[in-house]
Order: sequence, then structure tokens, then C-alpha cells
Amino acid sequence: MNINMKTIWKIIIIAIAVGLVLAVIGFTLGAGRSLYFDRTGVRVSGNEVTHITEHDLASFRNINIDAGFSDVEFVSSNAYGIEINSDYAELDWTLENDTLTISLVRSSRVQIINFNFSLRDRNYIRVFIPNDASFDTVTVKASSGDVRIGDIRATSVEVNITSGNIRLNDISSDYLQVGSTSGNITSSAIDTKDFIHNIRSGNGRLQTINAERFSAELTSGDLSITEGELGAVCITGQSGNITVNDITSQSTNVQLTSGDIRLSGDFSGETVAQARSGNVSVSTSGERNDYSFDLSVTSGTVRLDGERLRGGITSNPTLENHINITTTSGNITVSFTG
Repeated sequence: MNINMKTIWKIIIIAIAVGLVLAVIGFTLGAGRSLYFDRTGVRVSGNEVTHITEHDLASFRNINIDAGFSDVEFVSSNAYGIEINSDYAELDWTLENDTLTISLVRSSRVQIINFNFSLRDRNYIRVFIPNDASFDTVTVKASSGDVRIGDIRATSVEVNITSGNIRLNDISSDYLQVGSTSGNITSSAIDTKDFIHNIRSGNGRLQTINAERFSAELTSGDLSITEGELGAVCITGQSGNITVNDITSQSTNVQLTSGDIRLSGDFSGETVAQARSGNVSVSTSGERNDYSFDLSVTSGTVRLDGERLRGGITSNPTLENHINITTTSGNITVSFTG
């Protein structure tokens, strides 16, 4: 049977039109459907929703959340509590040995695609915490979803997601580790001893960060840090720009394959910035006579305190404060505001 191209295109257009009409109806009615398969084959879920509310829980010292495909939010309250809402899979919770555990119930069901036209948040976990609470450990991981945590005092905080955004605000801890495979991380008002920050694909925005040791790894994306005191800084990136403003640091090491490095603040001790392809600029509040230099460029220009130098400079290696900048292709600029 021969079917000409005009007939095929008519069928395609009709199918698209029917799909759009069904989508509009679903959006209007707030329908939610998931296509998944289990031991019985491919199935379509209905509007089943698991909802759990507990607003008068006993206190706990540890939080352990495996959220699956749910958003996670910590909410300031006058009592301990939780709210769980899910239309994808069953979430279970326990409160034992001072530990609140919320986890995805493992089953043979595997989601293929989710058609959720509802204007409501259908998948979320909310943890309610008194303002004066403090914790030993806080651990949150999710496959897909956003995480928002604020006003937390804990010995250790770890947040890791595969796909989604992380927002942290007003965190005080001895140890803070945050990571995302795909998504952005925004952090503000952080006070910690050790801060580990990893993003495979996405941007990092940090403001008012105090840490004795800060380390970051980025594969693709920009990282910006504004205001804070960082004892030791170690940042490595493959592709993206790294910007540090108004930071005090006693040891700074920034390594970047492709992108620009811009550092400004009060830098003492050893300051290292190396880029394979990109411009590097360092502006420090010290005076030129307090620093020694090792500035080298293969293709580009070097400017030291407004003075243009050919090829680079190596000087006074015995001084306590040292600036070491290398780039293969790009320009180097070093300035002083003291």
C-alpha cells in the first residue's frame, strides 16, 4: 500500500493537534499521570497522592532524607514536624534514636515519564524545625528536585542532588558539603570550618561565606563568591568563569582550564591562579612592596600595577606574600589598592 507524503503529514498534524487538545484539558483539570513499568508491564498511574502530616513530633538530633523525586524544604517553626506529599512513589518516615529518617520506599516500579499538569506542588517534603534547635548531622539527597535549607545549626550538613537547584541560607556547622550533578547552588550567610562545594553542570553563587577551608570543583559553569573570610581556598574548574570579590584569604589556589579568573580582596600568603585559556586578574588591598611575583604568559600581556611587562616577571621569592599567575593564552593583570 502506497501512502504519499501529503497524507503522512496530514496524519502527523492531526496527531499533534489531538495531543495539544488533551494537554490543555489536562492542564485545566489539574490532571497528573505517570507512565511507569513494574513486574506486570507498562502502566499508567492515576491521581493517587500520599500525604502525611505530623506537626507535634518529639525533638531529634539527626535528619536523614532520601527524597527521590521530591522537593525538600526546611521551615522555621515553633515545633518539630513534617509534611510529605507524593504522587510518584510511597515515602516512609521514622523517628528513632534521635534520628528523623524520610526515605523512598524501594519497589519494582520504575517511572518512564511524568505528565503532571497540576498547578500544585505534588511531590515535596517539608521539615519543620524550632528556631533554637541544633543538630548533630543533617543529610539530604535527591534524584530530581529542589532543596531549600535555612537557619540550621549542626555539626555536619551534607546535601547532594542529581538534578535540581540547591539554596542554602544561614547555615552554621563544622562541616558543610554540597553537590549537584546538574543544577545551580546558591549559598548565603554560611559559617563553617570546612566547606566543600561541587557542581558538574551549573552555576554556584555564594555570598557572605566564612570558612577556615573552602574547596570547590566545577566541570561546566560559573562560580562567584562575594564577601567573606576564607582561611584557605582551593578551586578547580574545567569550563566557566571564576569570580571572587571582597574576600579575605591567607592561602588561595585557583586552577581553571578554560575561562576567566577574577580575584579581588585581601590576599596574603600564597596566591596561585592558573588558566590554560583565559584572562587572570588579581586585585589585592596590600601594597606592591609586600609581595613577590611569578607572572608568566605564553600568548598575551602582563600588567603589574599598571606597568606592562613583556613575558612576565619573577621577583623577591623570599617575601611572605607571593602571587603566582600563569596562563597559556590570555592576559594577566595585578593591581594593588593599599
